[in-house]
Amino acid sequence: MVARLPMPHPDAQTAFDGQIAVTQEAIWVADARGSYLVRVDVATNQITDVPIDPSVLAAGDAGLWMISPFDVAPQPLTVSLSQVDLTTGRPRLMATIPSAGRLAVGLGGVWVADGELRLLDVTTRKVLRHFAYDGVGIQVACGALWSWATATDEQHPWLLQQLDPSDGRVVVQVSLPALDRLKLDEIDGLCWTTNGAALLGIQPGQGLALTTTTASAVQIAGTTVWGWTPDGLVQRIDPRTGHAAGPTWRLPAQDLRTNAKGAPDWRLLSAGGSLWLLAGDEIVRYEVPTGE
Repeated sequence: MVARLPMPHPDAQTAFDGQIAVTQEAIWVADARGSYLVRVDVATNQITDVPIDPSVLAAGDAGLWMISPFDVAPQPLTVSLSQVDLTTGRPRLMATIPSAGRLAVGLGGVWVADGELRLLDVTTRKVLRHFAYDGVGIQVACGALWSWATATDEQHPWLLQQLDPSDGRVVVQVSLPALDRLKLDEIDGLCWTTNGAALLGIQPGQGLALTTTTASAVQIAGTTVWGWTPDGLVQRIDPRTGHAAGPTWRLPAQDLRTNAKGAPDWRLLSAGGSLWLLAGDEIVRYEVPTGE
């Protein structure tokens, strides 16, 4: 263990992927109640937090951005689009836009969506393009624009759609089973998501590759895949083969949290070349190299 840092606002592990972001400088968590943005500095292992409205986060080549307020009833007619200062964590208002709850960064600007998909220029703040949109999630990954949508097939309830960023047209559509998370991570030239112990890899412009691992369950942290067990055994997994790709590490039992049903309630993150564990009341950094 390198550092054990108490989270200033508990229940961070309940944050969904849109409330957690990792940049070169820090790990960012919008706490579950949405009243603070927590910044974990990966160089100093220091935590700071900034009061914010409930927000959704997205990081990319144009930095860290947020939409707020998010998931507030009744939904406001307009929301704030802000760029977050990577040093201080303070948001800078860039535009007030029609209500939106989905956010992605890259491919020429910032993408916001809710009823329609809009691309905003990060400098002029003008809308460069807008298309009809009925998905439930938007993301830039592997150099492509992706949309998550629901399907009526009970065996494959999710549709992953690669969109043409110039006109919003669906280029490729892939049916997916129930997933652990609606998020893609680029590893070894493919975009990956997870389903229990299975890894699903998607090549932009092509189809689906399924890898069955030898692990009981997997988590993606940055550009590495980790097999894990509820009692804290973790090991790097080669996503293309599903085989172990490094030594086995045991995380301290005191760091592992469970929910009311007794199920594991923690997640792995990768930042600053180290493996981190985010639980409800703390974030822990380990001397476990991630190869990043």
